[in-house]
Amino acid sequence: MSAIKNVGLIAKKHNQAAMELAGNVARWLQERGIRTFHLERDQDYNQSEADLKQADLMLVFGGDGSMVNAIKRLAKMKNLDGSAIPIAGINLGRVGFLLEIPKDNWQLVLTRAMEQGVRCEKRTMLELVLVRGGEELLTEVSANEIVLSRGGVARLLALDLTLDGEKLFYVRADGLIISTPTGSTAYNSSAGGPLLHPALAAFCITAICPFLSSTLPLVFNASSELVIDVGELSSKTYLTSDGQPVCKLQSNDVLKIKGRPGGMTFAQFGMSGYLDKLRGTGLIRDSHVEHRCFK
Repeated sequence: MSAIKNVGLIAKKHNQAAMELAGNVARWLQERGIRTFHLERDQDYNQSEADLKQADLMLVFGGDGSMVNAIKRLAKMKNLDGSAIPIAGINLGRVGFLLEIPKDNWQLVLTRAMEQGVRCEKRTMLELVLVRGGEELLTEVSANEIVLSRGGVARLLALDLTLDGEKLFYVRADGLIISTPTGSTAYNSSAGGPLLHPALAAFCITAICPFLSSTLPLVFNASSELVIDVGELSSKTYLTSDGQPVCKLQSNDVLKIKGRPGGMTFAQFGMSGYLDKLRGTGLIRDSHVEHRCFK
């Protein structure tokens, strides 16, 4: 458990409800001797590096999109002991799978956190390097998933995958999802991929509608390096990270992907566990079977 002395608050400038609640929470914390500082969702976080290094907790006000945005932007920041900055969210969205604190109950949650501290759960992110013409074109980090997908033309992608220097498989499919455990409940699950506990140091690979292939979703240790050879492309192909466009891929592009264990740290308040979230969203359900006796 870690004590709370410095708290950062992240809210979208044009979201009135988020900004108002963030202001209320800041005043409430300050009245109890907690130092606070504000960040706008889309500002340059480097301008607040000194504050971030001292942050015991970052609170995000919004939905899952705001939470993922903050995680990705904070990924390059570390606090004074060199670890990832703990992050949590007050849910103003609909599902709020990544945000543990309910907007109508935040005082109770934060009071308990100040009295008892918070438990931190380290989670794996993904690191991506795009190589084009033998040169590194761009790098990206992902909290949920990296996706390769075709455009509007119904032509399959042909992808050659290698893991730690050993051939994995060749697949023709509508696309490919490489997911973190945190993101396994999102697009990966919809495509038939496995649910991974968020504390696992792993990532999974799920083909989207593979053609004439029995390739099943696969799970690998986060320290493994996945290399994807895009090969020749006959239609538009896109690379996205956490649902946001990264770039349009070209023939013979190469993607290098590795997990970053502990790349993000979630503050846990004991309000709802991972399994509670799965039940609440219907991803797992109890099976009630009625037994009848017939004479």
